[in-house]
Amino acid sequence: NKMSIHFFPSCKVQQQFPQASLRLQDYLQKRWQLKPAGCCRVNHQQLAPEDAAFYICNTCGHILTDSSAAKKVQAIWQLIDQDEQFPFPDYQGKLMTVQDCWLASDKPEVQQAVRSLLYKMNIQPLELTDNFAQSRFCGVTTSAATYQLAPTLSDKAGQMSPEERQNHLRQVNTDKVVCYCRPCYQEINASGKHGVHMLELLFPEQLRLAL
Repeated sequence: NKMSIHFFPSCKVQQQFPQASLRLQDYLQKRWQLKPAGCCRVNHQQLAPEDAAFYICNTCGHILTDSSAAKKVQAIWQLIDQDEQFPFPDYQGKLMTVQDCWLASDKPEVQQAVRSLLYKMNIQPLELTDNFAQSRFCGVTTSAATYQLAPTLSDKAGQMSPEERQNHLRQVNTDKVVCYCRPCYQEINASGKHGVHMLELLFPEQLRLAL
């Protein structure tokens, strides 16, 4: 059985960041011969144990880990971090706050890959107090359907309440807050801070816009 590699591009990430999503898919196709595998909720059933699945959305990651047969499930940031040929944009030492997602609080390898990529883009990450395993911040309200596909989510410590999230974001005093989750991005921007998604940082239209 030949291993096949699948990339789940996240329906909602593609809606939110259509251009950057296309640039990511173009890169994955050219560099890794990887095609998008559609929606994880439907297509996770097609994966075999020897397959590898890469995701961009942390909810997709939990669904693929819990409901697919694939033994190797990783965030796309881990793949890009291994790519020595990647053309990293240079953000000239800019200081940006990092927001870890509640959904990735149990994934140190994802959190480390994100920071490694920030350093490679010449961004200085500024840490919040409740980061890494302590993170309970996310804007998503997890649905019953998601809990069915990703039952281990219910083992996680509870998420921050809307009030706690507002208080949490008061710590931020940098111009930009980096996140790797679409609901985190929406929540940060709704609070009046300037959220940027890792996807936008890695695949900017033009660097000057991103700065």
